[in-house]
Amino acid sequence: MNETELRRIIEIVIEAVNEVLHPKRTLVLFTGALLGFEDSLAALSRLQGAVELELVQTPAAKRVLDQGKIAALGIPEAGEHLIANHDQLVVPTLTANTAAKAAYNMADSLATNLISEFLMTGKRVVAAATAADPDSPDKRQWFPLMPPGQAAVLRDNLARLKSMGVELCEARELDVAVTGRPPSPCCAASSQPENCCAPRPTKSLLSAAEVQTFAPGSTLVVSSGTIVTQAAQDLASIKHITIERR
Repeated sequence: MNETELRRIIEIVIEAVNEVLHPKRTLVLFTGALLGFEDSLAALSRLQGAVELELVQTPAAKRVLDQGKIAALGIPEAGEHLIANHDQLVVPTLTANTAAKAAYNMADSLATNLISEFLMTGKRVVAAATAADPDSPDKRQWFPLMPPGQAAVLRDNLARLKSMGVELCEARELDVAVTGRPPSPCCAASSQPENCCAPRPTKSLLSAAEVQTFAPGSTLVVSSGTIVTQAAQDLASIKHITIERR
């Protein structure tokens, strides 16, 4: 092992330790969209451990969404100072109404205020646009006769949000959008994605923080040269995750 390789290993270890000790503080904002709700719950479950999650809901979300299913995630409710205490905002159920107002910077509600202030303070905003996107499969299924003019308005709203810096995705891909990890081909083809093989990590070191993001009973595929920390091995054993080298 030469000096360059040793330095790289040290950098990887430091990065892994920082991920464990200082996970990104993420505010999860539920608005009242039903489309994509179930997919967003599964994505948030996969996110736990990768980032530090706290929850806030709009009044509409509390009326419309299944509160039992949200509570089952075990995400604690956020306290005061919603912007100052969080590094990024994740909106798993973006309504078309919220998208329209936020697109024109109408900060007249909890949701639009949060989106506006996170953007204006240079913080990341990731939103699942399934319910607000006229071209999403779920939206097309619910509203197959949507007039072209109305669909064009919805597209324009999302385009404006993207131009402001909002990262848009489908609800089922919310965890991928937040972490930046690519989806696994075998997961996409599996009827039981929670038990399928997990994507191969792009790093040359596998930490406990990364293992935590995968579902119990899954198979985590890593490259032959990946360094697996002892903490990662222990956590994989507890969660019955198989670490497979290829």
